[in-house]
Amino acid sequence: MRESIVIAEWKAEGKAEGKAEGMREALAEALRIRLHKELPDDLAVAMESTSDLDTLSRWLRVALAVSSFDEFRAAIERQRTNGSGPSA
Repeated sequence: MRESIVIAEWKAEGKAEGKAEGMREALAEALRIRLHKELPDDLAVAMESTSDLDTLSRWLRVALAVSSFDEFRAAIERQRTNGSGPSA
């Protein structure tokens, strides 16, 4: 039995959202481990409102290099302002 195009699209959307959720979880965990602190609410909201995998991937690379939440905020703000820009 063939799947309809609509069902295939729903599955693809669900898979993409699952990948984004996993990336957001990895990003939050990387920041918590690296900085030894709980994630501030503003950063949690920023991550939750982002589903673009390329953006989340860039943010994860930044998270692995920063030494403070302020440094992370500044780096992602630069990326937002520049369109994507290089990581910190």
